[in-house]
Amino acid sequence: MEAKELRIGNYVKDHLGRVQEVSETRSDAYICYLSNGTKLKYKLNTTKPIPLTEEWLVKFGFLLDLHHHRRLTYSLNRITTYKQDGVFWCDILWDCLELKHVHQLQNLYFALTNEELIIK
Repeated sequence: MEAKELRIGNYVKDHLGRVQEVSETRSDAYICYLSNGTKLKYKLNTTKPIPLTEEWLVKFGFLLDLHHHRRLTYSLNRITTYKQDGVFWCDILWDCLELKHVHQLQNLYFALTNEELIIK
């Protein structure tokens, strides 16, 4: 994972496997999280992406739709994701985007809505 993939507010896992919210990315290969009001600085190479799952979609407020194009889909604010062969996809115009990680969904959602995707 590279710093350019992350935005402030993205969720990632730290070196201990705890979910953290990015508070700053730095060009010197470090990333910062806020924990109990304290800024913690870690090397970016110890930070791991969080795999996107149905549980994360529900946490963000996506609603399950069993009847959309005969697929199991999750939708929020006109953004629809679906899982096919174990991978989540989002159709954007004439292309399909593969979503493997939570931060990718957060970034896509922000790009399309200009709103942060937050845990409900």
